Amino acid sequence: MSVRRRHRGGAGFTLLEMLLAVVVLSMVGVLVATMLAQAKELSSDNDRRDATLDVTRVVRLMNEQWDDRRSTIAIGANGEAYSAEPGEISFVTARSILNQEWPLVLVRYRVVLDPASVIEDERRYDLVYEETPLFRRDARIVAAADEDAESARERMWEGAARHVLLKRCTNLRMERFRSLEQSAEERLAEEEGDRKGRGRTGTEEDASQDRLAELIEESSSGWVAFDRGTAQVPGAVRILGEYEGEAFGCVFVGAALR
Repeated sequence: MSVRRRHRGGAGFTLLEMLLAVVVLSMVGVLVATMLAQAKELSSDNDRRDATLDVTRVVRLMNEQWDDRRSTIAIGANGEAYSAEPGEISFVTARSILNQEWPLVLVRYRVVLDPASVIEDERRYDLVYEETPLFRRDARIVAAADEDAESARERMWEGAARHVLLKRCTNLRMERFRSLEQSAEERLAEEEGDRKGRGRTGTEEDASQDRLAELIEESSSGWVAFDRGTAQVPGAVRILGEYEGEAFGCVFVGAALR
């Protein structure tokens, strides 16, 4: 009997010991997997932050460049010192951030939709910065005989240095300030529709001016979405959005500074 007891005492692990070992190993595996996932996420966040700038620095950069813009250099189609189209604004400054060897640069800030976000619940946008050296004091867009104004504008940016300042922003947009007169004129143009391009009699012209005066009294000034082109460069535009839950904005007022 004593021999049998000694034989049993030297046997393998019991069922309870096996279960405890399996539980411990499972817990260790889960802990290791969680730590690896967190490390991967942290590395991804660090890589993304390294490739972009924080909101405070971006807003300061935009303000500094705008304050330093060269208002004596015409880049707009009508000789304005800046150009503003739906989703983008460009101007000339001496504050280059991508190539310090260039004394003057033509810069552009653009709101670009992230294609991957189209299938997501909320669309996201990138704030893209571009700059190119300025070799002429007059950089106005001149379209060739066989191209339109948009193609000519893009030709100006061929070979430009680019950098994404903020990635996957939410509600990133550009707005323009619309005065009373501009608001009334746009409403009148919508009312007239096809009649705008036709020649009008004196009576029709008087009626149009009377209607414009009425619309001025009914209209209001303020910020509106800059989602379509205008006959003149807006007097002020602003970029608004949210980056990682932090709201930001920058206003570009078109008053001459130098």
